[in-house]
Amino acid sequence: MNVLNPPLVNALLRIGLMRPYFDIHINGDLYMRRWWVRGDEARRDAGQITAGVHNIVRPDADRDMHTHPCTFLTVRLWRWYRERLPKSQKQCATLDGTEFVERIRLPLTFSLRRAGDRHAITEVAPGGCWTFVIWFRKQGGWGFWRQDTGEFVPWRLYVGRRGT
Repeated sequence: MNVLNPPLVNALLRIGLMRPYFDIHINGDLYMRRWWVRGDEARRDAGQITAGVHNIVRPDADRDMHTHPCTFLTVRLWRWYRERLPKSQKQCATLDGTEFVERIRLPLTFSLRRAGDRHAITEVAPGGCWTFVIWFRKQGGWGFWRQDTGEFVPWRLYVGRRGT
């Protein structure tokens, strides 16, 4: 950790590191470490507000933007990442490759994403970015919106297509 982090940041990291969730690997490489601060997956899926700490260590490996099943608020605790978003969440996903904006998400800034909003992390600070995430009621499933066809593909099927 970094001694320059505010006390709240250090406290969240200490709590989260005591309650590990499973890490996410892509093509055998670590993508993200995750820990619970409040609740767990069953409580989140049951509609309760839950919270966790993420350590994003690399950009998304996919060309297509992905969605999340819950509305969530994320606060960057330490370091930064670059995020790609459609110019409009209402646009067809076939436009996501050309009609997008990129934002650098800096420490101690936050973002609110609605369930189903598309985005992709395209760059991560050296050493990874630490975030605090609050999830709200589950409203759908994780998945990817294909730029070539505009279709939504549930994440397990999409990951199976790329062979991981």
